[in-house]
Amino acid sequence: MLPEPESADWSAAIKRVPASKPLLVAERGTLLYGEFADHVARLGGAFEARGWKRGSRLMIASRDDRIVLAVVVAALVHGLVPVMADPDAPEPAATILREVSRPDAFVIDAMIAAAWGLVPDGTLWIIPAEQPRTGGVYRKLLRKSAEEGGFFSSLRGAAPGTPPSVPSAQEPALIIFTSGSTARPKAVELSHGAVGTHLQTLMKQFGLDDGSRLCNLLPFHHADGIIQGGLLALASGATLYRPLRFQLNNVQKVLDTLYAERITHFTVVPAMLAIILRLADGLRDAFADLELKAIISTAGHLEARVWDGFEQRYGYALANVYGLTETVCGAIFSGPPPRPARKHTLGKPSDCRIKIMADETREASPGETGEIWLAGPNLMSGYFADEAASAEVLRDGWLRTGDLAAIDADGFVQFSGRKKNVLVSGGHTIQPEEITAALKRHPDVVDAATLGLPHPELEEIPVSAVMLNPGSAANEVTLTEHCRAHLAPYKVPRRIALLSGLPYGPSGKVQLEVLRERIQNSAHGMKGEGDVSAQVFQIARDTFRARSPLSVHSSPENTFGWDSMGHLTFVFALEERFGIQISARDIIRLSDLGTAVEIVNSLRGHV
Repeated sequence: MLPEPESADWSAAIKRVPASKPLLVAERGTLLYGEFADHVARLGGAFEARGWKRGSRLMIASRDDRIVLAVVVAALVHGLVPVMADPDAPEPAATILREVSRPDAFVIDAMIAAAWGLVPDGTLWIIPAEQPRTGGVYRKLLRKSAEEGGFFSSLRGAAPGTPPSVPSAQEPALIIFTSGSTARPKAVELSHGAVGTHLQTLMKQFGLDDGSRLCNLLPFHHADGIIQGGLLALASGATLYRPLRFQLNNVQKVLDTLYAERITHFTVVPAMLAIILRLADGLRDAFADLELKAIISTAGHLEARVWDGFEQRYGYALANVYGLTETVCGAIFSGPPPRPARKHTLGKPSDCRIKIMADETREASPGETGEIWLAGPNLMSGYFADEAASAEVLRDGWLRTGDLAAIDADGFVQFSGRKKNVLVSGGHTIQPEEITAALKRHPDVVDAATLGLPHPELEEIPVSAVMLNPGSAANEVTLTEHCRAHLAPYKVPRRIALLSGLPYGPSGKVQLEVLRERIQNSAHGMKGEGDVSAQVFQIARDTFRARSPLSVHSSPENTFGWDSMGHLTFVFALEERFGIQISARDIIRLSDLGTAVEIVNSLRGHV
């Protein structure tokens, strides 16, 4: 029997934990349960003073995790509906997010508000920049907040609000954006009942209680970050650790955190596991003597290669979560023990029902592949203000996921692929048409198409093909700059192939499989013949589409586009071109192009 939808009582959840216990340990400081309770109460009073009422949609965009979590929970307690916006979204993408969700008010960082062109008025609460406190080392030892003089300090004069009754299970709780079947993102509306009930499922599934210590570094504007991170910690009375971002040069520090903070539950995406595995030689003892009860992989398909490699290398069994934003964040689970588990499967549904549909009307036979349909109290209410899109995926209480699978004889779900036209890269779900639409806004682009190509660490990467006007001076660099101005960073195509024409079928649509072959063929070139330095520089130009000329001193600090994912893409391109294997130690020490040339020459036996 499925559980009945039940709203969470957030006020009670905050108060039942000792005031001196940390709720959130973040980059910019620590929030204790006691001070968090005070912030939530005073935020409620500030909402009331601004005339923001129950049911108002409140868009939140901040790079300070403490502020995001406090505002989200205060909104939930006082009946507002948080709208989780990506703080790194460029202005055109942010405009679409606002059009889709129609927010009534904003709590937003000053720099983000300026970048988005928002004009201060009664709907806009600007988060000021915070000033460092003195006595930083002493305060860090005491786990005090690292900064003051900003947002939280401004709340000290606010009168505490009066929380209304606990919202009903049917009332909207959160709006989180996701890619759908069109170029525009969809605003997934989650009810208080869906969120509250699913948090109970997650606590039961992972064995969480007030002694748990969670590490989840996923972004708070994603369901897997805010639900499986901040809200899950609060619901279980646990502590959430987010002391730094997961980046290539931070991997060792992240793993040190697991040991130093005695983490019990580590939530990751498959790309993070793949990166840790890729750096295994340099992280030999990373998982020794830990108190981990579960390493939880979510937000993407966990490939057998990474699953097996990680468990064999580090000796920790992985738990797998399958779900969508439309199911709050989870639905099907493999582990952790003592829960049912089977490697290389999605697992079994928990607190929801599943059926595999061979077509619109026929349920698949045992072992037959079909589309995953899910039903249960964790389903979204629908896409906000989009009845047509909601009706397309919600059928008589069932959610059509667009993913393909089969159920084996023991009831475990075997993933087969995707029916819908989306790609997953580094845990992010991306709609290729959104990238294509951005490219088509460039005046020199005649036509464009985007697809996902397999990637050893990121699962897939977005790659675009473009046909330009004759005589156009546009190139991969300028087109990438155009995309950066219109798309969130993770949606910018990793490669743009300039083709003389796109392969159209009889109906006029681009034949994606033919295009895939053409893009792959266009990538084939020299395999390590000729001047090494010239080839390394060319690979760097192709990878980063750098704004300025490159030199031996070009590095992540002075080369736009050389981020952690770009770094790995660069490494893989070097390995493919020169037929070499770059060690974990060399991946980490590859700090500029001069070092890259040195590493390639050394591995090829050149002086």
